[in-house]
Amino acid sequence: MTEERGEPVAVDFNEAITKVNHRGRAQYLVVLVASTTWVANAIGFALPIFVGRSVDRVVVSCGDDAVGCNVGAHLEGNAGCDSKDTRWEFLQQGQSVVSEWSLVCDREVMRPWLGTAFFFGNLCGNLFLSPLIDRHGRVPCACIFTFLQGVFGAICALSPSFTVYLVARFGMGVAFVMAGLAAWLLSCEVTNATESSNVMIAMNSAWALGLVAIVPAALLVPLWRPLTWIHVLLSSIISCAWLVAWRWGLDSPAWLAGRGDMEGFDRTMTAISQANGTQFNRIECKGEEQFRSYRTTTEVHTGSANRQTLMDILCTWSGACQVLAFCLAFSACSLGYYGLAMNAGNIGDNLYVSSVLTALAELPGVWVAKPLMDSVLLGRRGTLFLSILLSGIFCLAATTHPASSQFVVIVSIFGKTCVTTAYSVVFVHSCEAFPPQVRGVLAGVFQMVSRCAGLLIPVVVFFPHPLPYACIGIFLMIAAFPLQVLRETRVVPESAALTMSSSQFRQVKAEHEHTSVD
Repeated sequence: MTEERGEPVAVDFNEAITKVNHRGRAQYLVVLVASTTWVANAIGFALPIFVGRSVDRVVVSCGDDAVGCNVGAHLEGNAGCDSKDTRWEFLQQGQSVVSEWSLVCDREVMRPWLGTAFFFGNLCGNLFLSPLIDRHGRVPCACIFTFLQGVFGAICALSPSFTVYLVARFGMGVAFVMAGLAAWLLSCEVTNATESSNVMIAMNSAWALGLVAIVPAALLVPLWRPLTWIHVLLSSIISCAWLVAWRWGLDSPAWLAGRGDMEGFDRTMTAISQANGTQFNRIECKGEEQFRSYRTTTEVHTGSANRQTLMDILCTWSGACQVLAFCLAFSACSLGYYGLAMNAGNIGDNLYVSSVLTALAELPGVWVAKPLMDSVLLGRRGTLFLSILLSGIFCLAATTHPASSQFVVIVSIFGKTCVTTAYSVVFVHSCEAFPPQVRGVLAGVFQMVSRCAGLLIPVVVFFPHPLPYACIGIFLMIAAFPLQVLRETRVVPESAALTMSSSQFRQVKAEHEHTSVD
């Protein structure tokens, strides 16, 4: 990885990417690799659901003073924990980390640490490492952190103690968020603004596919260590694909242009044109030497044509409001999405059926997001507002019936679908609203806020029904209305383009040619 940078390059990116085909084989290949990265991320995220599941315990002996003790009886919950005269064993030793390290009775309080360690790793990754994506590039970060996911996964599979396992899960959390974020940014930056919603559908569908795929894998491989090795193998294969792109010197053309790497930009655009069977005209796209100082401008600006930094955006009223509103949106989506996911046990008694239904509930939310966010009526902002508001309403509706009722199950699924739509839209919207030089940092900030809200979820869902639904629903409804301050990016495709618009570029070039003639 290199930190060398030149002057920002003024390129007519929309016109250039259109001429090399903004929806060709190159884009499909990038989205495919990025989507498989998200499949691996989803499997790694869902592993604790299966490797940390409860294992049946059976009574093997009863003391003389034991009351109601029957040899061979199956114990549930904390049954048999308080009796010194009752001896029990796990029915299948080593089937999960619970039986591996006896996380029952007085050690049961350690089981939530499986998820907490992972989310804390997400938080630390966003807080300390997200600038690496803007500093060193999308492809190197995707490669390194996907590989590290496999490394930490291998440590999990080989863990001799629960402490080592938790440390490895923390490392997986760090690698998870960095690999996923780098893959997402690259997918958005190899095409034009009109394809952002299609990228969103592909990536989020891949996430849901990963959540579904782990269910048959857990059925076929019930032991937790071999199941973990499946995730390690998948992460290793994907990191090899990223390594090939890294070795060829390829990266996001928008990021390369933004840092003034004209050689890297030409190399990447040439590779895209060759894969798509088109022609790349270097001179027309990068302009003459005199055009290098011109910068991309978006509506969140400082009034300067120089390189924008995070402080430039935060020091303006409009920029600060945008950042705060997106922080609120991400925290609301996180609380709603993960909160409803952790309540999946209310759907039924079968762990595998509950997991599949929870994952499948996301697909309608992902698929309806594109037509809604691209519509003139709603756009990005309207879809985000409406989906968060409806999810909050469904959650509050669930508080009116007992937890075991079918009504609660139905409205929970609808609430999960709506908040999935919001999550799909907020990624696209936040990516389009800011220039590429700060997208990695801001995406890390937004994800950090999201993970902070996620750390509260185990506490929220611990409350008895209907308090979890009430807390989630109230927060979602309150968070929806301030989102109206967000600017709409659907009607301004140049805001998602990472350079000058076509008209701006032609005007600058004409002025320069006129000056040269004079």
